[in-house]
Amino acid sequence: MDIYAASCVVYHIIMVKTYLAIINTYWQRALTYRMTVIGYRIGEIGEALVLILMWTAIYRGRDIIQGYTLREMITYVLMGYFFMSLCATGLRRWLLPTLKKAGSRCFCCGH
Repeated sequence: MDIYAASCVVYHIIMVKTYLAIINTYWQRALTYRMTVIGYRIGEIGEALVLILMWTAIYRGRDIIQGYTLREMITYVLMGYFFMSLCATGLRRWLLPTLKKAGSRCFCCGH
């Protein structure tokens, strides 16, 4: 193998290592983002479960409190978390411009 061929091989090995380092960095960023999203979702589910357990304990022995049943309170909690998660995710990207064109405000985040 002559010197030119050897230098080409070394150059390509260095380039491959460089690209592998870049790919590795982007892969780690993608995993970090996914784990962050998964962590937030698990936290939101945990919060909703705690609220449901709290309302179940409050309603123990009672059917109606201030005109609301336990089923209605659980529905309120679940719907609230559902709409909150919609507003916190990609829904804002297409909902807000549509509402601004129509002259409305977002029902969940007020923009």
